[in-house]
Amino acid sequence: MNAYYKSLDGINIQHKEAFMEDPISELYSEKDFIITFKERINSKIIEEVKEKKKKLISELEELRLKCTLKGITFEDQLNLEYQGVIQAISICLEENYDFDTYMTLIGIPLYCWEQISGKPHDIKGLIEFYKSEYYRKMPYNNIRAKLFASIITNKSRVDSGDSIDITNISSMAPYCNLILTDRKMRNRVHALKISEDYDVKVFSLNEYKELTEYLRSI
Repeated sequence: MNAYYKSLDGINIQHKEAFMEDPISELYSEKDFIITFKERINSKIIEEVKEKKKKLISELEELRLKCTLKGITFEDQLNLEYQGVIQAISICLEENYDFDTYMTLIGIPLYCWEQISGKPHDIKGLIEFYKSEYYRKMPYNNIRAKLFASIITNKSRVDSGDSIDITNISSMAPYCNLILTDRKMRNRVHALKISEDYDVKVFSLNEYKELTEYLRSI
């Protein structure tokens, strides 16, 4: 947002932006033990999560079938993916969404925009930012849009883990040296040149030899 508002050529994002604390300092700190907490999840919550996942996969597959039948190209779908947040904001303003959804889509971004532009309640200005190349070039948005567009316009069925894989890869690729995923997603990441653009090694689970050689080399 700051780069967009000030018409800057770009900004530098450090690895610390992806972590609550500096991971390098954490690695070199001396710790005698690690305490972990695991929340007990009852069967009802597990079933709810399963149903949500099942519904998401079903919706993505339905969308993929519609797109392939209509002959929608990757580029057309990519443009739609980039503008997904604008559509979500429009729906949120028209319908009675819950407070958390409103804050995620509008409240927090609008607050950030006000801090930069000095303009309160400037939804129009926020929307213009979302339409800009600055928003599209943000690593998470860029990777996520490309991967979803690829899946939606592909002839293959949507896999059960595609959605979470996209979220993880979009979050990690700009900051990590190595990502491990399944073969189909690995091929998709390479085909879209995401691995090249973000200088990240991507291996599939069956590339044991290549993965081992890479780990030994670093």
